[in-house]
Amino acid sequence: MELKDKITVMHSSLQWARRTHEIVRYRPEDYNLQGVYTRDSWMDYSDVGRKFGGKTFTEEEYLKIETAYIKCAAEIMRRSGCSYLTIGYVEKNNRKKSLAKYRYRSRIYIDDLADLLREMLRGHIYCFLANIKRKFYLDVGYDYYMCIICPIDWDTLNDIVKSYGLFLDPRSSRYDNLRLNADKGRSATENG
Repeated sequence: MELKDKITVMHSSLQWARRTHEIVRYRPEDYNLQGVYTRDSWMDYSDVGRKFGGKTFTEEEYLKIETAYIKCAAEIMRRSGCSYLTIGYVEKNNRKKSLAKYRYRSRIYIDDLADLLREMLRGHIYCFLANIKRKFYLDVGYDYYMCIICPIDWDTLNDIVKSYGLFLDPRSSRYDNLRLNADKGRSATENG
């Protein structure tokens, strides 16, 4: 079976569905009951210099978030026992020469993860990264939703993610009460 097929099986397996998490920069209480983020916010690196909520989004702010994602992913990878990840699928969105080294089945060692993840977060390349033996999977989707499958328990993973100022599973049932209370508070204020 091809590596990309093994990754697809792992990703869609009911056994691993419980271990799929999204790591985001968005505060859980800013989602509505339908799971939609309700704040005016930047979407990617190209938004540096634009205004959101009346405030100019700076490169310094962007780099702080980007660095948090990179460090968080590396720590989760280390805690999962992974010394490397393998590219199981790759799409390059531009012709930067530095992206040529990222090919299907290339191994990305933990010390090299930052460069690739930075390119992924900036939308220059799209990859599935996996370590089948360690049951680890990572990809970065639109709006900085980083999907992770790993063997770490939810509470430990949540502690790691929070330590970087990020959030885990903002639309999962674990946050339903938080969102419900936040929405009730907004309704009371709006009707008020």
